[in-house]
Amino acid sequence: MESTESEIGESSSKLRDKVEDFFYKKIIRPLLLTSRFGRQSVLGKADSGVNFEYIYRNKAEGITVFGRLVDRVLLNLPSVKATRNRKDNIVKILKNEIENNYLLGQKTKILDVGCGTSRYLLELQNEYSGDHIEALCLDYDADSIKLAKRLIGVPAQAKSFIRYTRANVMRIEHLKYLGRRLKWTPNVLIASGFIYYLDDEGVRSALREIYRHLDRGGLLVMSSIQSSPSRKLMEKVCTTQKKENWVLNYREPEAVRKMMIGAGFRGVVIGQDPWGMYNVCTGRKPWDES
Repeated sequence: MESTESEIGESSSKLRDKVEDFFYKKIIRPLLLTSRFGRQSVLGKADSGVNFEYIYRNKAEGITVFGRLVDRVLLNLPSVKATRNRKDNIVKILKNEIENNYLLGQKTKILDVGCGTSRYLLELQNEYSGDHIEALCLDYDADSIKLAKRLIGVPAQAKSFIRYTRANVMRIEHLKYLGRRLKWTPNVLIASGFIYYLDDEGVRSALREIYRHLDRGGLLVMSSIQSSPSRKLMEKVCTTQKKENWVLNYREPEAVRKMMIGAGFRGVVIGQDPWGMYNVCTGRKPWDES
């Protein structure tokens, strides 16, 4: 009897999965392809800086009026609003750190790993100069770096405090190489979205390397993802630059806090957005590290 009930439950689960797959792949996917945001997400740019820049721009585009309508629906999803909110929160944190460092007579030296277009830094360009900030931004996606440089503008690139370099920051040895290559040690390191793609041991390893690479008193600004109302949509139809399903690692805030403290960071603060989706986490490397 128990075996029969188990078989019925397993059969029901398989049927439900088949219905879901049909719904997302045969109905939702064609709809997404009519919108620009949906098309980019489906065809391999879901995790790219190009796609996130489109989210920040927040202007609907698509094939025909219907496509633009689908695009507007997507851009108004809670998960997309939470993404814009995450960017705004990072901007506020950076401004506070830049102002504090400037009052102390220090330049803010920023290393941004997995930067995309580093929109939060682009938004600070009109407020600060190279006297306040120097930033090196790293991303593996050549299209994101190309877009970022275009957003700065060719005449302004020579004067910009932002430099972009292509690097696979998912590989820890690349961070080690950059540590030897840089002529300065960062006192701010940004890792927005970086740990979403790492398992727990990968996160602990990356945090230890980030800690070693930061200057004493330096600040880590990182985001983690706790949940997403669009999770099933992301996993069923969206694909990454590696042509894989867009599957992220979701973590509770206390798990991330434990990892950060375990790596040596102190004064850890974790702020949650109104949707309970993204957590922006900050932690500082102690000045008196032994």
